[in-house]
Amino acid sequence: MSQASLVEKYRTKVLEQVDVNSIRWYRFTGETDPANYLASVTNILSVAQHRKLKAWKNGVGEKVQEEVSDTAADFGTYIHNLLEKDLRGEEIAETDLQYEGKSLVDFLARWRKLRKDNEITVDKIELAVYSEMGYAGTLDLIGNFKGKPSVMDFKSGRYSIKSGWQLAAYKNAYDEMSGLHNGLGMVGLSVQWNKPMNAFVYQHLDFCWNAFAACFTVWKAMYYNELAKMKWRYLNEPEKAKALVDKVGVPVQRS
Repeated sequence: MSQASLVEKYRTKVLEQVDVNSIRWYRFTGETDPANYLASVTNILSVAQHRKLKAWKNGVGEKVQEEVSDTAADFGTYIHNLLEKDLRGEEIAETDLQYEGKSLVDFLARWRKLRKDNEITVDKIELAVYSEMGYAGTLDLIGNFKGKPSVMDFKSGRYSIKSGWQLAAYKNAYDEMSGLHNGLGMVGLSVQWNKPMNAFVYQHLDFCWNAFAACFTVWKAMYYNELAKMKWRYLNEPEKAKALVDKVGVPVQRS
């Protein structure tokens, strides 16, 4: 049975995103108690910020930050959707290759070359994953990279060292969900519109996981009061988290 089929077999509930006090969470459909919400991987990693990014934010002001962030996020979402459409084998129209005056014809050709050169095949796209440690997120791809089963993530913006930490969190969550723990690889796919595309195969998986775990500890410390008010079950008693997993089962792919 393939990895994707195993997840399909045991899935019972859907994960959905919800914002509470400007913090993104995941929750299982029908769950109304914030104590059982799952922290977002991207929100957890926000506690680690490079000094250059801090300097830029301090220099441009909040309004410019929001404008740049929103513009990049919108374009990044469009890029992701285009690549996922290609991976699904769906027809891509000429209109799909235009975005606010930008031509994506060359971009798509470069992506297809990257995919062919690295023998990228896909089992699952946009899969919501969670860990009994109390976090969740949505990984871009599960499939094969040069013949090796791997979790993969698109990065349409500047590639960050935190990308590996994010992938490690997703990999750990998927390992828990599937019960396989069979040595999935981790690959970052840098797919910027106007720069050469690259694939980064991570070698130091333990380092990436430890970095994410450290961010998670800091995140819980920073939001301790808010989490305590929520009676968040994962704050002080992580050993009891498995009870929630056993109760609700494995989440499905985000629609």
